[in-house]
Amino acid sequence: MQNMSATGQMYLNYGQVLPKGTTQVSALLDMAARLKASGDSRGAAEKCFEVLSLDPENFQGHLSLGTLYLAAGDYARALEHSEKAYKLDQRSTEAMNNIGAVCRQQGNYQAAADWYRAALRTNPNCETTPMNLAVCLINHGLHLKASDPKGAIRCYTEALVHCPSNANAYYNLGVSYAEMHKYDKALINYQLTVHFDPRCAEAYNNMGVIFKEQENLDKALKYYHMAIQCNPRFAQTLNNLGVAYTTSGRLTEALEYLSRAVAVAPNYAEAYNNLGWLFWDHGDLAQALRMYERCIELSPTSKNPSQNRLLALNYLPMPERTIVRVSAICRFSFSSHTGQW
Repeated sequence: MQNMSATGQMYLNYGQVLPKGTTQVSALLDMAARLKASGDSRGAAEKCFEVLSLDPENFQGHLSLGTLYLAAGDYARALEHSEKAYKLDQRSTEAMNNIGAVCRQQGNYQAAADWYRAALRTNPNCETTPMNLAVCLINHGLHLKASDPKGAIRCYTEALVHCPSNANAYYNLGVSYAEMHKYDKALINYQLTVHFDPRCAEAYNNMGVIFKEQENLDKALKYYHMAIQCNPRFAQTLNNLGVAYTTSGRLTEALEYLSRAVAVAPNYAEAYNNLGWLFWDHGDLAQALRMYERCIELSPTSKNPSQNRLLALNYLPMPERTIVRVSAICRFSFSSHTGQW
């Protein structure tokens, strides 16, 4: 995006009328529209400011500048010109949508939703307003979910009233219901998520988590594998597959998926803890201890890996404890560290 701020400075005195007859307002607006369509945002803004120099109360000039500044991320100027456009035409759904978008970007989701609702009342047939309102309500729900889970659910539900095919709203409803342990409702919403977004690996993964929680390992594995088909580098699902195969005694498959998890996410502490359990089940206490050490290095406040490490030390013969500790220190000193559900 070109430098819109510089353009704004060039025309701060747009209220000063230019000599009449230099350019017609309609021609300037047409040029601005063509420049914007070609990707020349700065050129479009210059033409809009020329319009306002000729006609400071020109609705389309302010509206176009509001839209241009919104796209450029200059929310203060976007709000200034969109509000001026709205004052000039209080039935402009585009001006209302612009103001709503600025409020949403600033984290004022309630005000944003009110502007989108006003736009929808003014023009129920506008295609973009319901989608904008749905996105805003989902953002509001995510903002509320920690402090007001029921309020978050209301937001997601209203989003679906306005945009019934919004997969993200179904997904977040699924997450909210799962956190409340309402697994039947969670599964319904996850199924609707993948109906509208068949490539949503997170929804397949979360269905697998629920079935694992319900001790339905076959279904858990089915959905984990569907998640991996959508995203072969989804570390959380690779880890979950490793855990599922470990608990079912299929240690070769478990090692494959846990190894893949740490390969794609080298700082994934939980996967190292699970590798520790896997090596313990294999009887390789020395390697288990190395995995616990790595997990603790990545997540020093985690209790489980520290307890697991102490258990492994208790079972490990004394000479091997010294060897493992020294090799662990050397390995962690020279390893390169790079970056759940």
